[in-house]
Amino acid sequence: MANQNPQHDIDASVLNINLTVQLSAVKAFFLLLQNGFSIKCLTGISIEQLLYNQLGLTPQLVEKKISTVFLDGKPVDDIAMAIVQDGSSLALSGAMPGLVGATLRRKSPLASFRQSISVESGLGKSEPIQGHVMVKLFNVLLKELGPFFLRTGIFVSAPAFVDLVSGKADDFLDKCIQVVVNGVSVTLQSQGEWHSLLASHDSVHLKVKVG
Repeated sequence: MANQNPQHDIDASVLNINLTVQLSAVKAFFLLLQNGFSIKCLTGISIEQLLYNQLGLTPQLVEKKISTVFLDGKPVDDIAMAIVQDGSSLALSGAMPGLVGATLRRKSPLASFRQSISVESGLGKSEPIQGHVMVKLFNVLLKELGPFFLRTGIFVSAPAFVDLVSGKADDFLDKCIQVVVNGVSVTLQSQGEWHSLLASHDSVHLKVKVG
């Protein structure tokens, strides 16, 4: 799998791609969301502050849908006390099945069984700064949050984006109503044209909306 941690600043190495697609094409981007994408946000804050204040998610969605949270590979119990740093990795999942899923779930009565690997509350708290966080979405959250992140914009590596679109059927382009690259509307005749379009760029700032 291509490197999923691209250079994030909007500069010459970053290609801005805005896609307007048919509704049926949105799920084609779910693999990017599962493998990992970056967002620009305030860091040095709690996961709760990130989800509510930075992303604008509702408490109802967070409490009912985001059952399992991993911060830098460690399960999180209290999102109000777990601190997100610049460069952190944040994995969000709905409820996972079985005993393992129940154990990893935040606020789980079985949390004591994984105490040694859980995130320490308040660890790394610092002055908030602008940074980037790697986000991964799993199971039901792909449909619940995927379109939101795609609409607001995500950073992915250029190779990861090329791998994704090159592996799609030819009718994928037919489902792209409009392709805007660095503010200019373009017409792509084949999937192979993505390669030349991204040849001199390290990463992509991607926005996808349904037209």
